[in-house]
Amino acid sequence: MNLANYIRDRLPGILGQMTGIVLLFFYLLIIGVGKDDASLILIVWLFGVFIFYGADFWKRKRYFDELEETFGALDEKYLIAEVAQPEYHLEDQIYFDMLRRSNKSVIEKIRDLESQKQEYKEYIETWIHEVKTPLSVLELMCANQKELDSRKVRLLAERLDRDVEMALYYARADQVSKDYRIREISLEHTVREAVKRQKQLLISNGMSVDIDCGDATAFCDEKWIEFILGQMFANAVKYKKGACGHIQVSARKKQEAVLLIVEDDGIGIRQEEIRRIFEKGFTGTNGRTHEHATGIGLYLSRKLCDKLGIAIKAESEEGKFTRFLLTFPKGTFLSKL
Repeated sequence: MNLANYIRDRLPGILGQMTGIVLLFFYLLIIGVGKDDASLILIVWLFGVFIFYGADFWKRKRYFDELEETFGALDEKYLIAEVAQPEYHLEDQIYFDMLRRSNKSVIEKIRDLESQKQEYKEYIETWIHEVKTPLSVLELMCANQKELDSRKVRLLAERLDRDVEMALYYARADQVSKDYRIREISLEHTVREAVKRQKQLLISNGMSVDIDCGDATAFCDEKWIEFILGQMFANAVKYKKGACGHIQVSARKKQEAVLLIVEDDGIGIRQEEIRRIFEKGFTGTNGRTHEHATGIGLYLSRKLCDKLGIAIKAESEEGKFTRFLLTFPKGTFLSKL
């Protein structure tokens, strides 16, 4: 801050003072005040104006010099509003309050982005580990067998496809609106398509699937729902009780929604863990005793449901069943797109 800038900023006030001095001088002469007395009054006024603006300039220059020094010493420049103290001027206090609120919003956004970046990094590391396993098995099969078992190859290829698909959906999860196509879909058809995509996995693990969705429809993106259903089927396979298992998929119409229910007869989930199954990386007691549990599938399913406006809920009784409920609302933005 220099004197020229200060005068330019205070020019309206200074010109007002000068105009007032001139008018007062002529007024004093008109009412009969002597020229010497009038001049003395004006000199006193001018001196007061000089002292006022001189003191104000010195104080503000010192303030901004200290502020500039503080700013230069900060490693994180965006924290200047948090460490600097505003002057007594009302406009300065208002500006600083707005700046603090703005910086707080920016900092929260930065933290959110950093958290998403860290989550993505952790997921990619887990995903790479998961993909390596079937690749290693394929390599061993090629090295040790003259004739490959086509069924095993298809199973491994399907698993690789699921892992790659999960990575793709994870990458797109925060930008669902740029990739979805909302339309009225038949839940019966969508469920059957999801079952077809998991056919090799379900058959090889002795899983049977009953579908009873009737003519129920919902407004949503079909491929995203197929992916979410695929995660539920994969969980049913992973946590089945014995050599085989059963999955029941049904739909129920309600007044303001359509409910899609996916239930399996697997080992179930402990009641104290049911609320945490949608948390990122949570595998629970079952996950620690089963292979390939990453805690990503249901986390991603919940994230996609939130983006699509679909409510997802889990119910379970340990040793008996696990049930997932997807609620598709009616009369919301989903039906307007």
